Amino acid sequence: MVDLPTDYKILAEAYPPFVVDEFLNIYIPMIGMEKEFCDGLLEDLDVLADLADCGESHGYVPYPSEGGLIPIAATYSGDQFYWRTAASEPDLWPIVISGANDDWWEFPGGVVSFLASWLGGTLERRGLPSGVPRAKPPVRLIE
Repeated sequence: MVDLPTDYKILAEAYPPFVVDEFLNIYIPMIGMEKEFCDGLLEDLDVLADLADCGESHGYVPYPSEGGLIPIAATYSGDQFYWRTAASEPDLWPIVISGANDDWWEFPGGVVSFLASWLGGTLERRGLPSGVPRAKPPVRLIE
């Protein structure tokens, strides 16, 4: 079993799964739905494995390969977000963004830092749509 970054564990304990601005879906397991949560992660890992096999993942590989990626979020426009597990300390894992237009890049902070930068408008967008988040974006809880 893999340990996860502290900021994510605190976020997941404090909030149920949610979608920001009808765009960004943060993966948080729901009590009683753990199997479905894991099944979804495995599907995302299978897609990433297929991309890696075809040479279309820019050198990134799925977990449990060394330095492999673990899915953390996705957008409704096809962008994917992962942790890159290269460091032995999960709190040092960067976020890898795979844009729908084949833009791959890394954000050096954790998921909470990423959300704050994205919502605050300071995030480098590299391939992410410019129209989101809107000012005062709605947050919808997934039940």
